[in-house]
Amino acid sequence: MNGASSGIGGDWLRVHRRSPAAPLQLACFPHAGGGASFFRRWADILPAEVELVAVQYPGREDRIDDALIPEIGELARTAADALRNGVRRRIALFGHSMGATLAFETARLLERSGIAVSHLFLSGQTPPHRHRATHFHLQSDEDLLDEVRRLAATPMEIFDIAEIRQLLLPVIRSDYRAIETYRADDTGRLLCPITVMLADADTEVSLDEAGGWARHSHGRTTIRTFTGSHFYLVERWRDVVAAILADLGCAHPPSSGWPSTP
Repeated sequence: MNGASSGIGGDWLRVHRRSPAAPLQLACFPHAGGGASFFRRWADILPAEVELVAVQYPGREDRIDDALIPEIGELARTAADALRNGVRRRIALFGHSMGATLAFETARLLERSGIAVSHLFLSGQTPPHRHRATHFHLQSDEDLLDEVRRLAATPMEIFDIAEIRQLLLPVIRSDYRAIETYRADDTGRLLCPITVMLADADTEVSLDEAGGWARHSHGRTTIRTFTGSHFYLVERWRDVVAAILADLGCAHPPSSGWPSTP
């Protein structure tokens, strides 16, 4: 069964591909300002052995009326609780940009509670100890929109509609506050393997910074590079899914185009 649903995880999880017998669950964390629907099309090319769920942060899409949470720790704790209640198989996590940081913190919480994480996929984000100090959440609406425009995270034409602008700006500002005020504690390393994904023209994370994620896990760290900028996965999503399946050891990759692995 494909399509968004909140059958597991309450308000926090949307099931894009329900496979109750699947041995693996892939949980995806959206970028700042993003919602669970960003990953919906992934369900069309995943094999039956993978159930796809996406985390739905409050204040967007079908949770538009829910209070925003501008703090990474609280977002991760609630996401971990939702995933923990639904875990009945192997679980892997994927996150892009702010979502990568949330996936990392959620993986730490899951492991600390005794749940093994099969693999952690971190896309377009620097590791915690290489945190870049920015303060866009404190700046004007126009300055914040200029930053969104620079990253090309959202079609900017939608901000010309006053009603949509009024709805989206608080969400984006809250997410920027969460990631810009985030400071990780440096106690303990993950046990799971990590795959770090980045684009060759991404100004938000360098290859050197991407390699720094190895410091945060006892497992193997693999780096995969793609052609593009920060939101490379909008165009290269099939290759991203193919790389995920390859690193998970799943059969029937959906694409013959493979990204490079330095």
